Amino acid sequence: MTIRRGFVRVGDRDVHYRTAGAGPALVLLHDSPRSSSLHGPLLAAFRDRYEVIALDTPGYGESDPLPGAPSIADFAQALNQALEALGVERAIFYGFHTSSKIMLELAAREPHRVTLAVLDGLSIPLGEPDETFIAPYMRPFALDSDGAWLAREWTRVLDTWRWFPWFRPTTLTRMPIDQPSIAEIHAYALDYFLAGPSYASAYAAAMRHDPSDNLRAVGAPVVVTAREDDVLHGHLARIPADRSASIMVRSAPAATDLWLSGLESLFSGAVVKARSEKAPPRGARFYLDVGSGQAHVRSFGSGVGRPIVCLHDLPGGTGGEGDWLAALAAHRPVLAIDLPGCGLSDPIEDTSFAGHVAWLAEVVGALLAGPVDIVAEGVSSAFALGLARRRPELVGGIIADGPPAMTPDLRARWLAEVGASFEPERSGAHWLRAWHLLRDREAQHPWWDGSASAIRHREPDIRPERLRQLTLDLLR
Repeated sequence: MTIRRGFVRVGDRDVHYRTAGAGPALVLLHDSPRSSSLHGPLLAAFRDRYEVIALDTPGYGESDPLPGAPSIADFAQALNQALEALGVERAIFYGFHTSSKIMLELAAREPHRVTLAVLDGLSIPLGEPDETFIAPYMRPFALDSDGAWLAREWTRVLDTWRWFPWFRPTTLTRMPIDQPSIAEIHAYALDYFLAGPSYASAYAAAMRHDPSDNLRAVGAPVVVTAREDDVLHGHLARIPADRSASIMVRSAPAATDLWLSGLESLFSGAVVKARSEKAPPRGARFYLDVGSGQAHVRSFGSGVGRPIVCLHDLPGGTGGEGDWLAALAAHRPVLAIDLPGCGLSDPIEDTSFAGHVAWLAEVVGALLAGPVDIVAEGVSSAFALGLARRRPELVGGIIADGPPAMTPDLRARWLAEVGASFEPERSGAHWLRAWHLLRDREAQHPWWDGSASAIRHREPDIRPERLRQLTLDLLR
């Protein structure tokens, strides 16, 4: 009954999703700039009756972005392609805020896909798009090499929960709501920072899109709703009087339990079959089932010969290493694995050294039939050597790039430094701690050592986009 994750290949893009349960298909779509992580409660609530599939919109979460400046129609087409790749012929849909417009567009274009579409929070403009509002609201997500963007964007996240719009902090614009917990704010920031430069794509497209024509033309069953405490609740009154006869308008209670029971009532009235059992096409990224969790793998290249398995330095993940991994894959296939509890790989119960080596052996054995060559960076060299000792038939050769020679004193200090808290705090300092650990690691070894003897004699790779990806891997 656990929530599982996957990727499906759509053209030249990977689309990420979460899924749980079995039975008729129920597809969940999120708002901007969030990801399918938003729908954890709905996955849990409905997985005993449906196969619940929560998709990351292109450019959000772990889904690759669409090119250019896509419209709502482009996102609807991308959704249709993802459903086709997943084998979902017809489903119940739930769209929230931004994705309500995407879902309505799909329902108008492809009514055969839709048994029922519930649109929770559908914004309907009163006139032409207000570019004087959209421009500051959708200001560019600009990275910089010194990490100042972290403080700037974290402050924006805090203000998003206080004022609407967030860029007008006044008494009149203060939202009369309780502030969320720091864990909820951090989860929002993770999704926002994951979207990064793509965060405005669907967000801005939705602000510029008027759904009125679709509300008049759609033939599939649609329920337009909003909770009483939603900023879009007032938009229910803007739905055209000459709307399609297939549309029902419904105000929803603010209380979560009553809202959920209302959704359950709507969904139970829709009849839909399970999706096809065909295996979706695997992309450049995928998950492996390992023990009680999942391991996240990135693949590079299509050459022949003995595969190369790459293990990233610790702490961190593989997210920021795509350039050199792609170069390494010029002639041989390369597989980069997020180690347990790092990046997108689940943590493991047996956190001993032997437990990690056993996990790695299971992953390598599941990926490949024969021996592999391993390139291991820094601390992960220990796992490569442990695998070669315990399962020599799996390992052809090893390149251990910068393995630390651990003295007892260094080990104690290392554990203390790595164990420094990255718990989210309201100041956002946890983001800066992670960023500077990774940035310092490029300049000196170990990263906390400022002595001349610790200087690394190689060119530092401190490109902002790489550090953003590594920081996200660390804080996930």
